[in-house]
Amino acid sequence: MSDVLLSVDSLAVHFAVRAEGLIFGRPQLLRAVDDVSFEIATRETLGIVGESGCGKTTLARAILNLVPKAAGTIVWAGEDLAQCSPARLRQLRRDMQIVFQDPLGSLNPRMKIGDIIAEPLMTLDPDRPRSQMLDVVKDIMIKVGLDPQTVNRYPHEFSGGQCQRVGIARAMVLRPKLLICDEPVSALDVSVQAQILNLLSELQREFGLAMVFISHDLAVVRYVSSRILVLYLGKVMELAHADELFSEPLHPYTRALIDAVPVPDPSVEYGKPHPGVGQDLPSLLQPPGGCVFRKRCAKATGICRDKVPALEQVNPGRSVACHHWKKEECGDG
Repeated sequence: MSDVLLSVDSLAVHFAVRAEGLIFGRPQLLRAVDDVSFEIATRETLGIVGESGCGKTTLARAILNLVPKAAGTIVWAGEDLAQCSPARLRQLRRDMQIVFQDPLGSLNPRMKIGDIIAEPLMTLDPDRPRSQMLDVVKDIMIKVGLDPQTVNRYPHEFSGGQCQRVGIARAMVLRPKLLICDEPVSALDVSVQAQILNLLSELQREFGLAMVFISHDLAVVRYVSSRILVLYLGKVMELAHADELFSEPLHPYTRALIDAVPVPDPSVEYGKPHPGVGQDLPSLLQPPGGCVFRKRCAKATGICRDKVPALEQVNPGRSVACHHWKKEECGDG
């Protein structure tokens, strides 16, 4: 891929977890992210989808070095982040910012929104005069659709959509090159969701942003993403361009997610089949052997039980981890 901004190779994030109620004893290993690889180009949006508990947020935090990785490499603009000094990592944080899921919970209720938005500037650019910081804060507030005269108000005085705009302004005040959006619209009304999605698209065009957009809603991800990565129990199931993924899904899990997207017409929605994926999501502490999706997959065979499917390149820009990925077996055919 040309103009690669971020390259993630064989990334793994593990946590040691003790069984509930046990004080002593050996902790179990939870593989929250397991052998994930992808690249993001300048100005590209990579959507990451999957059910709750599949490792999407952990993956995002690992990219930002907010949780330690167990294995793999994260290369930002040619620099391996594992080889960077703490001082260098601090400098690079200007270029990588995040928008959180909870619009109100991610804001300090004791701080005025002007101070919340200015906090990254005060942390990473402390020598800048306070008057200049205020000018930068008011400018970014205008760009995200907030009244700059409200800098002295507190988060509880704003709606959920406005609080999310404050969070976006805080992330954008440093003019980053990569914006990670972790379920940024899941807590908002549908009409407000559309406004926030359009705002993110506008900011991407204006500032040349690359974005990682995380959601469990495939319809939302399709709206903003150029490519989509499907994650299940910490593993990549499929990676493809958005239109290609929707027109011809190769992995049964991708097909199940697409089938779960509601159709606006009630007569069509009630009449369409809802095959689902069988059992509940397995525990990450005890994932199935072989293919992690096999216990919920109607296409599973003996090889799915005995062998972990490799992430196989189907064509340039498209990969799938399934023993039966051929169209006649896993697609519409």
